[in-house]
Order: sequence, then structure tokens, then C-alpha cells
Amino acid sequence: MKSPLNKVPIQPYQANWSWDHKTHYWLLKQIKGETVLNFPCGQSRIGFRADAVPEVSPDLIADLNEPLKYFQPLMFDTIICDPPWDYYNKIGWCHDLAKIAKLRVIFSSPPMSVHLKKRDWIKSYHLTEKFGSRFIRIWQIFDRRSEFIMDPTTAYKNPEKGQN
Repeated sequence: MKSPLNKVPIQPYQANWSWDHKTHYWLLKQIKGETVLNFPCGQSRIGFRADAVPEVSPDLIADLNEPLKYFQPLMFDTIICDPPWDYYNKIGWCHDLAKIAKLRVIFSSPPMSVHLKKRDWIKSYHLTEKFGSRFIRIWQIFDRRSEFIMDPTTAYKNPEKGQN
């Protein structure tokens, strides 16, 4: 059976990155639940918007390297994350960001795979957009396994070391 997600729109690269309206509406269809964190948000107007750049007028100015400094575990149903690609060279932030999601995380990444713990997450789709011969975007959608949806007051805590 073909995935309905195979119809991801292809858009050309834009300076001062923002999604075209087709990508915007495609992302809206991928949201699970009611609460959405868009981090970093850039020019997008989807959900609660967090970004390190004040010029994009986010709801919260925050550093993607330390998402748990600003948000509690399981605080949002869905997280959309389309960061500058140099973030994928840093360790830990993807896993910390995923701790904030109750149901789904949507990553836009360079042509490499994002890895979250398989015991917690199901990678349900892996989509590619090609822009000419030099630009590839991959949307990776992770759904939390239902048995790992925990009480947010106890999620990810190690009794000996505090918050993980």
C-alpha cells in the first residue's frame, strides 16, 4: 500500500528559509493530538513557536541545544523540527527534544537518518524531497509507542541522578 505521504510537495530552496504553502498544509495534516511545538519555528506560524532568533517573533526565545531547559517531558503532542542543518552535527538535542513529545516528532534533516530509541519510537515514514542535484530534504516522522507514554511527572527520571 502506498503511503499518502508520498505526495510531499517539492519546493525550491529559498533565502531566509520558509516553507511554501503546500509544505505548510502537508505538515498540518501530519500533526497528532492538539498541542504542537514548532522548534525552531523560523517563519512558520504552526503551533507554539520557539526559536533562538528574535527577529522571527517566536512565542519563546529558546536554544534548541537545551530543549529540556524550556519544556517539560511529554508537554506537547507533536513536535515539528526543521533546524539549520549544522545542528545535526551536535549530539543529544534530538533525543532531548523527543522527550518533550507525547505522540509524534517530525524532523526535517539533511540526507542522513535521525535515530531515536527503537523501544520508544516507531519511524513511520521516511520521505525525501529533491531540489535539483544539490539539495535533499528528508522528513522523518516518529510515533511514540503507546506503551511508553508515561505520566509526565515520572517520565525520564532516574531516581539516583534526577532528571535524565
